[in-house]
Amino acid sequence: MSKYRYILTRGCICAVLLCYGLIIPKAYALAESTAQDGSNAQAVHALGEIGEDVNVGLIGLNNIRTTHEAFKDINGQSRAFNHDFTGTGISISNHDTWVAGIVASGGGASYPDDIGVAPGVDIHSARVVDSSGGIYLTSALDGPDGLITKYNCRVIVTGFMIDGVSPNGQSQYTLLYDYYAYTYNVIFANPSGKDYPYPAIFGDSYNGITTGGLVVTDPDVYLKVGSNSNSGPTTDGRRKPDLVAPSQNQTMPNASSDTSWYEWTAADGATSLSTPHTAGVAALLLGLADRTTNTDDNRNEVIKAVIVNSTFPNILGKSGNPTNPADPNNVWDPNRGYGRINALRAYQLLDSNEVSTGVNITEEKGWAFNTIAPSQQHIYTIQAPKRNRLVATLAWDRRVEWVDKPPYNGGIDQGELHPYLANLDLRVYE
Repeated sequence: MSKYRYILTRGCICAVLLCYGLIIPKAYALAESTAQDGSNAQAVHALGEIGEDVNVGLIGLNNIRTTHEAFKDINGQSRAFNHDFTGTGISISNHDTWVAGIVASGGGASYPDDIGVAPGVDIHSARVVDSSGGIYLTSALDGPDGLITKYNCRVIVTGFMIDGVSPNGQSQYTLLYDYYAYTYNVIFANPSGKDYPYPAIFGDSYNGITTGGLVVTDPDVYLKVGSNSNSGPTTDGRRKPDLVAPSQNQTMPNASSDTSWYEWTAADGATSLSTPHTAGVAALLLGLADRTTNTDDNRNEVIKAVIVNSTFPNILGKSGNPTNPADPNNVWDPNRGYGRINALRAYQLLDSNEVSTGVNITEEKGWAFNTIAPSQQHIYTIQAPKRNRLVATLAWDRRVEWVDKPPYNGGIDQGELHPYLANLDLRVYE
């Protein structure tokens, strides 16, 4: 046996995963993007978890067709809701309906197997871009604020990106996202974006989970990063995207009618269609957390660490070259982040025991959440057989505080959000 000692300096999260697996029967949903070689959400559905009682918010250019059959429950009631934060009215689009469907679709009369990642959630669509294509601080603020404080959305998925602003984590839009994640314990699933050499806003968020797009290499096997999926790092050198998820060959509810469906086949790695996988997986994990006696497994830092820690790293880059992290220097890759999202592995990791500082750990997997004062250390000890691969993820929220300034109008204005960075180190001693 080898003994590993973990020391977290001014840290918050340590999630640890060794090795495990589960063989599941072949099934169909969203053209296999949720199956074993996709986001693997079907395996979690088979365990009875569908994200019921979790609200997911969609921040988009437009709104969704809430009357579509994909969003109806068994009583015929819609689980989808529209909100306009621009003052220009509800505007339904195919794109936002697709995004919502990947998260929450329950299938349709002729498409009974096209099930979303978290088919039990309620989804709230917030329009924050006006008819002229403008997004203003007020609508950017009102969107997440309304979804979180009024409609109790615990997961927010963003359906668009902003260009023309440096994605260095300091824009007012990114600060807003990080503020709401930090203050309200919300999980933000953000697209890495497309057609740029670096992740776009909002993919530069510190506290969110940034997702790139995967295309198929064989039928139903999502093994390669799409050519248009933005690679990292951010312009200030941070490791984004965090992970990748399926984008190609998904059958989704369409906005043209209540029974219309559309299959996206483009092999470009569209991150608008991969990011809802991340949001859906986060909702499944929150569904699990709601039923446990743990007090910390619903923390956004824990959910992020668990999702990142359980990814499948052996993904081909945009050029088709392997990114297998046998070399410890390429655990993170600019194309695929830490790997392809895996709902089952994340679910199993979160479902394992929470561990405590100073206690020997003998389980194959576990996670911990702690708040550490400046200059303090927390120590975790793990004993495992030799030559096993040990994976550890450290995640924490960037602290962003709001200080109201004159004229003291009680709303967030330009220059009133202030970020503070912590210096955290994870050290592993054999």
